[in-house]
Amino acid sequence: MRTNVLRFGVDGVWGGEQSESAGEARAATSKVPQVAIAFWIIKIAATTLGETGGDALSMTMNFGYLLSTAIFMACFIAALAVQIRAKKFIRFFIGL
Repeated sequence: MRTNVLRFGVDGVWGGEQSESAGEARAATSKVPQVAIAFWIIKIAATTLGETGGDALSMTMNFGYLLSTAIFMACFIAALAVQIRAKKFIRFFIGL
């Protein structure tokens, strides 16, 4: 059975026709929910680690906010420089 589709399609065009089974198959194999879950897990872990590391440096070790920010910014810039200079993408950077 064919139905008219009046929404923005996966192929980037408005309207058109598609079979119901093709639409159901596309919805069943969609990767969007898994990507969204992985994003939120990484976001929560990174936020927690950043807050904990920042508190450890600024409050526990009494470095203060300015020095703690400078330390973490230097680590970030160093990791970014390594990624940019790499010949190929390094998925997990674990000390080079």
